Amino acid sequence: MTFTFVMIGGAFGAACRYIIGELIMRLRSTQDFPIAMIIVNLLGSIGLAVVSYLITEAESLYLLVGTGFFGAFTTFSTFSVEAMQLWQARAYRAFATYCLVTIIGSIALFMITAEILQNVH
Repeated sequence: MTFTFVMIGGAFGAACRYIIGELIMRLRSTQDFPIAMIIVNLLGSIGLAVVSYLITEAESLYLLVGTGFFGAFTTFSTFSVEAMQLWQARAYRAFATYCLVTIIGSIALFMITAEILQNVH
């Protein structure tokens, strides 16, 4: 049953990542910077912080939403590919910005969200 929870959550997370990424890219006039994946990863960090705070005892629900949904919603593999593409295009400033905003921003937003939730409760 554990596998099923992760699989179902993962299917929805991947679909949401694709839809949000497509919407963001359609709103942008140029595709030279992978802003969609930054936004998805930052949103995913906030969402996982909320889930981690709210779901403390229901393991199956955490597997569905935390591991499954947000595991598939955010993606390190796409981040890695897009970072490599920026590097290969010699867009070093964009590469550094992308890496720093994604990594530091994701961790910072998770920490800030967790802190806010702890102080509210």
